[in-house]
Amino acid sequence: MGRRVSKSGQIAKAQSLASCALERQESINDTITSLETLASDDSLSGEAYANVKGYMSSVLIPINKALGMALNDEAAANKKVIDCCNTYLDGVDFLDEDSLNDEIRRLESENNDLHNDWWEGLPVVREINSMRIICNELKISKLNKEREKLINYDNATRNVHGVAALQMDMVVQKINSIFSKPLFVNGRYDYSSVDMKWSNGLVKRWDVYKTEAENSFKTFTLPQEQKDEVERIINSDLSWEEKAEQIRRIYEGYLFENVKDENGNNPFLDYAAILLDVKNNPNHFVYLSTAEKVLGITLQNSGIDIRSVTRALSEDLLRAMPQEVDIVNKTLNFVNLVKTGAPADLKNNELNDSVSVENSENYSFDFSIWSCKWESTMEPDYLGNYGFGYIGADY
Repeated sequence: MGRRVSKSGQIAKAQSLASCALERQESINDTITSLETLASDDSLSGEAYANVKGYMSSVLIPINKALGMALNDEAAANKKVIDCCNTYLDGVDFLDEDSLNDEIRRLESENNDLHNDWWEGLPVVREINSMRIICNELKISKLNKEREKLINYDNATRNVHGVAALQMDMVVQKINSIFSKPLFVNGRYDYSSVDMKWSNGLVKRWDVYKTEAENSFKTFTLPQEQKDEVERIINSDLSWEEKAEQIRRIYEGYLFENVKDENGNNPFLDYAAILLDVKNNPNHFVYLSTAEKVLGITLQNSGIDIRSVTRALSEDLLRAMPQEVDIVNKTLNFVNLVKTGAPADLKNNELNDSVSVENSENYSFDFSIWSCKWESTMEPDYLGNYGFGYIGADY
């Protein structure tokens, strides 16, 4: 039996699994916070409290951090599935390899018959058969492209859950092994023989993950004039998709206007001018890498916390979306918000429609402002995925 996939079905399943993993992770985060608070409470003293605190710090907290990181990786795997659906299955929903192959073979066989009968018919019949052959070839080409989409999607997602699933299985097995024998003996916790080395890597990753999250979780508010414009859009009669599109453009306009280099100039204009030059003179492409680095350094020194801006945008997009109860409609709305080219597809929406400048013919704004190097280690698709996860968790 060949491969088959339902794009909408895969997205709905992955979104549900990712949301579930994030909810469980949030619950574990609350548990970790409570345990760390108790473990560091100096008002609780004495041998019994010291024993409990040691047990928390040495066993319970590492276990929860390891489990929390495993859930985070599980959510990331499901987000990647959704991203692959939008990347590789663009323009299709259901693909069945066996059905595609059967139809391709049927059309090829029909064309062979038409070729074999070529000389037996009248000229008008030959002309008709020629047109039928051309039509069949076009159909075969379309089917081959769909089959290629299915194969590429399958290759991209085949092992996407593998590492996360093995990791989760390992964590669960270790936890079951630890608690398979009593640790509370003679009125105290005896955890001296508990081997927690397996959790070290996950614990370190969790601590880095939480530190980055806490450092970046600042609030951002648009200037009053732009806030008022967002409110006007949300309360308008536009469709929710149009509202989302216009809201994103307001945020892009804010970023475009509020970043300045050390000389007070707009760095996006400098980059856009070089981008146009490279388009007109492909042999100048060597300048583009330097221009991207210069723009990145300016953005990183701009004082703008791009993650908080992305969260604020995501919250306004959520306000613009219909408040559905039906899970099917919610899923469809979510897909229509984040799919390729949709309002929340930050990594693919170019700046063209969001800015207006004098002498615009001297610039090319065929780039996403969200894919720029706002942080030194930030990949071009990071903010798109970041916003995607934020919206998906709350909608």
